[in-house]
Amino acid sequence: MKLGGFPERMWRSRLQRIAFVLLAGAALATYIPPGPAPPPLGPAEAGLTFTPVPLNERDPMQRRVGGLRFLQGWEIGSDNPRFGGISAMHVENGQAIAISDAGTLLRFALPGSGPPRVRPRRSGAAARRASASD
Repeated sequence: MKLGGFPERMWRSRLQRIAFVLLAGAALATYIPPGPAPPPLGPAEAGLTFTPVPLNERDPMQRRVGGLRFLQGWEIGSDNPRFGGISAMHVENGQAIAISDAGTLLRFALPGSGPPRVRPRRSGAAARRASASD
């Protein structure tokens, strides 16, 4: 049997064998395992917990920082994986609209203005239908 095909030519040169082993090792070393599973799609509701927090733990009566007046603060939690950390929030009339770190758009009532439930916002045609029925 005469050698001369692609694999046989590659293994003749020591430099080519070393390069192949290094490239194969680099390919195996760069494996990145998949991240956590994304939260399920679709509308859902989740219970929230609101724990009041002061502006300054050392002086809980402090209400001002420069020209700003502190109204209220909460640590917000939920056992629902859709909730997670909040990247941005808009508050108006006791309602908050927020974007989670996972990209979920959330809407919830602040304490004292309704039940503390979180509802992911719809997008696209579903949002237009829902706003038309509200």
